[in-house]
Amino acid sequence: MGRKIALALLLACASLPVRAADELRLWHSVGGWAGVELERLVARFNASQREVRVVVGYSGEPQMAAQEARRRGAALLVLPYNAGLVLYYNRDALRRAGLEPAPPKTWYEMAPTIGALVDAGQACGYVTASPARILLENAGAWPEDSRVAFDNVMVRWVAMLASWQRSGYFSYATQAEDAERRFVAGQCAFLTASPSRQVELRAGAAFDLGVAPLPSYEDFAGARQGGAGVWLLPGRSRRDYQAASRVLAWLAQPQVQAEWRHRTGGARLAPAGYDLPALRRIVDEELEAVWGGKKTALDALNAAVLRGNGLLGAR
Repeated sequence: MGRKIALALLLACASLPVRAADELRLWHSVGGWAGVELERLVARFNASQREVRVVVGYSGEPQMAAQEARRRGAALLVLPYNAGLVLYYNRDALRRAGLEPAPPKTWYEMAPTIGALVDAGQACGYVTASPARILLENAGAWPEDSRVAFDNVMVRWVAMLASWQRSGYFSYATQAEDAERRFVAGQCAFLTASPSRQVELRAGAAFDLGVAPLPSYEDFAGARQGGAGVWLLPGRSRRDYQAASRVLAWLAQPQVQAEWRHRTGGARLAPAGYDLPALRRIVDEELEAVWGGKKTALDALNAAVLRGNGLLGAR
């Protein structure tokens, strides 16, 4: 499976407006062997029953499916299919601040949104326990030779978060559980976390919870979203969603997901031979130096590059 495609994988599921309600369109940007396997899975689903027919549509570019989901608005539901992160947000908090209950589409739109939330009394704007995953897996940090490298926009992004932290806009939690707890309690309005956490988050939240793709980098055309998810888009009929639920239930079967990972290798971010958790720890350690005011964003990411490439070179 092409690594570039894996980094950008995002599926959007919506019914065709001019066809029968039980015919669904699955937009995707999966190329190579993984694309062949995806079409094989869809053919198997279509052959397994007669009530719903899925039609596959290839978007062509890795970013297009994500952009389509973002253009149409937040999803009602996302089924995680490989590792990745999504943006959870508190619609009620946005309404209290006099804002539209929709997530920012870019990271640069986040600042004025969080500013309005803080002015309205929100204790915490944005919290995450996974900044290393955003950099490594969701922002195109890997060049073609599988060496660690960060684009200049990533340096600006980390510097921006550091300034947000000083302003009280951004909060870094050392444990994912603490970040989720603060979000569910209503303390923080935005959270980046795995799409697999939405059931637990919805169960614990006493507010109108929304989920959306991660904000984009509007001045970095090469930025890529990591992970894979099947997104249901809003504005469809109840019958459409009933049909889509059959597709999601079939895809979520353990044997189907296990076969997908076995035949495609899952979402590999670079060739085998390195320890991704170790790289995450390195980046997290360097980012913590930024949050603690001990290093600049540039110094920390340069150190992460040196340490990360040292790890890769040792394997």
